[in-house]
Amino acid sequence: MDLFKLSCAVPLEYLIIRKTVLRFVEEKKLSVNDKKFLYPLEAFDKSELSLTDKIGPDDQIRYFLSERVFRKVAELARKIADNRVFEIELDVKCAGFPLISSFIQSLFRMGVKVHLVTLGTDEGPGELTESEIQLVKEIIKGNRGDLSVIEPATHKIINAGDIFSADHLLEHSIQSFDQFAEKNAGLIGVIKNCINSPLEAEYYYNLSKKNGDALKTVKANYTLSMLFLRHHAVNNRNLSKGRALLDEAYEIIQNGDLAYTGTDTENFYRVFNRNGYGLILFREGRSEEAIELLRWGINKLSDEYSIHYMHRSVIMYNICLCYKRLHRYDEAIEEFKKLLDIDYAFPEYHLEMGFCLKEKGDYEGYVSCIRNALSVSPLHSDSHYLMSLTLLEDENYVLAESHAKTAWEVAGDDITAYNYAYILSLNNKYELLDSLLPSLQSDSLPEWLILQAEKRAQVSSVEAKEYLLACREIFPKHELINENILALSE
Repeated sequence: MDLFKLSCAVPLEYLIIRKTVLRFVEEKKLSVNDKKFLYPLEAFDKSELSLTDKIGPDDQIRYFLSERVFRKVAELARKIADNRVFEIELDVKCAGFPLISSFIQSLFRMGVKVHLVTLGTDEGPGELTESEIQLVKEIIKGNRGDLSVIEPATHKIINAGDIFSADHLLEHSIQSFDQFAEKNAGLIGVIKNCINSPLEAEYYYNLSKKNGDALKTVKANYTLSMLFLRHHAVNNRNLSKGRALLDEAYEIIQNGDLAYTGTDTENFYRVFNRNGYGLILFREGRSEEAIELLRWGINKLSDEYSIHYMHRSVIMYNICLCYKRLHRYDEAIEEFKKLLDIDYAFPEYHLEMGFCLKEKGDYEGYVSCIRNALSVSPLHSDSHYLMSLTLLEDENYVLAESHAKTAWEVAGDDITAYNYAYILSLNNKYELLDSLLPSLQSDSLPEWLILQAEKRAQVSSVEAKEYLLACREIFPKHELINENILALSE
């Protein structure tokens, strides 16, 4: 039976990527983070991972958003490119899947040509693990499949970071099993939000409240509040709605409706709710009150459970951000040091501490923090981007270009694209400029157009001026466009 081909019909996107990566990269050269993503159903030593990444499915409170998943896929593409692979073949039927599409775009940014072909169905030995074989067989059975196999596998895939394959599995279960959506609405909502479908997430969060279960309502209200505070489109966010949802859930907890879950669980959700309320205080500029509330939460959490330990680190991070907002950088740095003592392998913590050091005038400390972030995550795009900026300030354009390139290859977003284009222009390189076009909504679009004019100025100043005059019709008040026109008129 062609189980790999059948897995592509689900699709299990991580599996398609794994098969492609292993054609060019030895398994022993994969990092622990790589293995967690590519082998989500397998057990192995994860002690090297950050606290966030090593947490198991049952205790997970942080989830991969699509941007982070796309960057993970880009890191895997980079491993192929680093092996001097210049072209590969992928099955055309897989090209439209979101994660595979991102993988293809990443390979393109790294100079690897992707030929879309109709591949044969021959399987090599060991392409699917025993757990994956069991999962695919149960999926094929449709409504006769065994949910006791499919559900835990879905949770493990979510935990590993492939939210898109998880979404495919959840949709399969919704269609195949009666009442699946109602029973799992909270989790479905989380994944819909992760894949940038917050309106669908809102539907499922509300669905999870319909049976009146107190715990489900408390959890749903928290996730709904985060939609209105963070994840909805800007014009759909609403601080008042977020506050009302958190307050409604807090009243349920304070009335003792979660007492049946036990003291530790009740306390966890009480603290979880107030951590959300801390965000409201932060947004309102009441950071001192937020710090007091967050410290209360830390003291309420138990030392016995990993989910409490994980949440403690989240709250500590939020305290750091509050101190940073208050410009109390010494206190923020001390908190970051405590946080790094328990989760050194999380690169974002290093960068945030670095920003505080920079604000204090400790530029060397700032650069050291970027280096530390890269030491725990060598392809961390934000770190490469920031390193390119520091090298740019030092006028080390060659090394700045190298870091800017890596940042763009991994992230592929507007910020890293323009940064790379700008640094290339300083080195008189314009060949990639068209490939570095930002989105039409990007703030850097006018600056990118100026680089296009610079490119034309290498041949003709008249042509460059005509180009800028056309740009001014669209951006009449843009200062740099007008300055460049004036310079070319002298």
